[in-house]
Amino acid sequence: MLFRSERSAALARARLATMGHPQDRIEKVARWIAATKHALAAPTGDSDLDWLLDFDLSVLASEPDIYDAYARAVREEYAFYPDLIYNAGRAKVLRGFLDAPTIYRTQELRRTWEEHARKNLAGELSRLL
Repeated sequence: MLFRSERSAALARARLATMGHPQDRIEKVARWIAATKHALAAPTGDSDLDWLLDFDLSVLASEPDIYDAYARAVREEYAFYPDLIYNAGRAKVLRGFLDAPTIYRTQELRRTWEEHARKNLAGELSRLL
């Protein structure tokens, strides 16, 4: 099964190719989209991509009411799973973020958002358990 980001990357490749974009641009866009799968938050070596990925995770550091709405939307997206299965899977995702040395790749956003994101993630995790 492909992750949503991988499906989106494949779609971008196909659409950009039909629009006549150069292959190097197509591959860069596809790589950036696929990177939103968010493996360990180590810098990628591409500062533009690091900023993009950090902004993709901006909701994690949002105000608690906004984060809670986001968490409810995630639950709705996976409503086909019963609570027992969803909670275990979501807890694994949340622990992955919380166990990582850092969530954000750029120093500026790490300094600004890291603490808020960790509070939101820990709060959601405690509600799941």
